[in-house]
Amino acid sequence: MGADGLGVFAITGAIVLIVNAFQNSAVLEAMSVFGPRRPPAERRKYLGFLFALDVLWVGGITGLGALVAAIGNMVGALDQEFLFVALSCLGYANLLALQQLFRRQFYVEHHPSAALTQSFSFLLLVLSGLLFLSEIGTPSVTQVYGVLAASSVIVCIVQSRRFRGRVALPDMTLLRQYCIEHFRYGRWVLLTVPFSIGMYQGYYFLVGYLLSVEQTGLLRAVDTLVIPFQQIGIGLSMMFIPIASRHVDDMPVSKQWAYARQLLIPLMALAAVYAGLLLLFGEELLDLVFGGECGCRRRSAAGDGLHARCASGGASSRSGSHRP
Repeated sequence: MGADGLGVFAITGAIVLIVNAFQNSAVLEAMSVFGPRRPPAERRKYLGFLFALDVLWVGGITGLGALVAAIGNMVGALDQEFLFVALSCLGYANLLALQQLFRRQFYVEHHPSAALTQSFSFLLLVLSGLLFLSEIGTPSVTQVYGVLAASSVIVCIVQSRRFRGRVALPDMTLLRQYCIEHFRYGRWVLLTVPFSIGMYQGYYFLVGYLLSVEQTGLLRAVDTLVIPFQQIGIGLSMMFIPIASRHVDDMPVSKQWAYARQLLIPLMALAAVYAGLLLLFGEELLDLVFGGECGCRRRSAAGDGLHARCASGGASSRSGSHRP
């Protein structure tokens, strides 16, 4: 793909993350808090509400993004190739959102092993598709998104069988209640979206504008070292928040803060160890992963080490178990 292709993938990948951030604000974060509290009689209807909200909210955002991309192409701001890449990444963002909804429900139901199985299956499908593309030539960014989308479709089809017969539409009373709850909780998460975009790879837009697409690709290569720790932090928060939401209402404020510290301090310690490893071995890891072609220096890896430590706090604290 080369540095230019990796730069385009980084910029459009940031679009996928922005869509995911908006999905978190309206659907997933509130789902982690309110889902475990639903009485058994309401769970089918609440799942139906979540699926409908996810499709309408994410579909509306990506549809608006596709319209903006099409207008940009008509006025000459985007060339035809980048238009196809943008549309493919927006299509993948829709499929990934549905996949994320399935995955989050596993955590709500306290089945993290099922979430792990889903993620591992997706990884195997993506790796298989990318290996196939590499055998027939250098893959384009659009082809990479095609592999991601196809893998997500397969995972969603398989996982949808688990929810067969468990989804129903809520009546107007419950629909109004669920909308109010998600709005009251999600509006605060929505306010954090600009900060999340800046912290989680949204800076690729600025780098691409100020420097070049190639330099963005090189930065994306360096960021590859810190992304695994971000995913660890996000995964732990998805597992712990539904557990905490069952008991947090019965805790006094002092115990809530103590409980939060018990979750945060070990994660910060783990981040410090991870950052230290990047400081010591970051350049060697880059050479190992990219074959010495990324052209990055040790100070870039050191910067990602500090980023890993900061990201740990963001991953664990950006979600509130009761008041975001």
